[in-house]
Amino acid sequence: MSDTVNLFYGFVFGTILSAADKMGINPMLLGRQSSKILGSMVDSLAQQFLGMAPPKTMEELLKDIEIMGKNFGVFGKEFELSYSGNNLNIKIVRCPWLELCKYGKSVGYKACPLCPTSIILMGAIEATNIAQVLGTNVDNNETVCQLTVKTEQK
Repeated sequence: MSDTVNLFYGFVFGTILSAADKMGINPMLLGRQSSKILGSMVDSLAQQFLGMAPPKTMEELLKDIEIMGKNFGVFGKEFELSYSGNNLNIKIVRCPWLELCKYGKSVGYKACPLCPTSIILMGAIEATNIAQVLGTNVDNNETVCQLTVKTEQK
């Protein structure tokens, strides 16, 4: 994607999320609801693209997410995944959503108003029905995003 397109997506997506937040609709709640909608689609898409049975554990899910990330670039070119203590962590170097993050910071957020990567991860977790998503935390230091999805085993 060109830098201009990324800037446009960041501007449009960020403005909508910021407006919703100002109206009292928390971006995190939007993300959780979006993940439930996405979750119902992720299972069939993963089977279609990976040709594998759905994961049954968080460790299997982590491997599938890593394969999807590498094959389709949804997390950029360089990322690290881990899962411990009911937290799914991803570190992304040069996140593909940096323009959204810059916009978010320009209107008072510490990162993206709602991290697109968190929606993807929450949707993947929702699709497997392995755990419940309790929340997310995103930190950004200009070039590296560190995202934690807090879960509770079902």
